[in-house]
Amino acid sequence: MKRRRCVLGRSGAVAIAVAAVAAVVLGALGGAGAASASGRDGAVYTLSNQKSGNAVLIFDRDADGSLTAAGSVATGGLGT
Repeated sequence: MKRRRCVLGRSGAVAIAVAAVAAVVLGALGGAGAASASGRDGAVYTLSNQKSGNAVLIFDRDADGSLTAAGSVATGGLGT
């Protein structure tokens, strides 16, 4: 019987981790992507690349397109 090996690779594993973190962040923010009564028109998520530790950076997006830092969530990975 042959053993099957799943080769995900580093970039695939990182993509899965980022997707999982994004899902947790979106859940914690209660769907911040939707427009709200406070004048926010959504959210923007991006990734850091710090040697001391990566994070998902969260920004509130106003109706005029301006961004305001709203927090970050550590991914547990290290940058380059």
